[in-house]
Amino acid sequence: MANDPRDKKKPEETEESDADEALDEALEESFPASDPLPEPSVPGRGDHKD
Repeated sequence: MANDPRDKKKPEETEESDADEALDEALEESFPASDPLPEPSVPGRGDHKD
């Protein structure tokens, strides 16, 4: 785990932890689980032309 406090006791693993954390962040940005793109074609959401 990136938030594991034991990582701080192992300086030789800090680089791997940072790399893994950066990779996880990149994956989260590439595949947003709870942030789907809004659909402008859906009536009543943003467009009030009805």
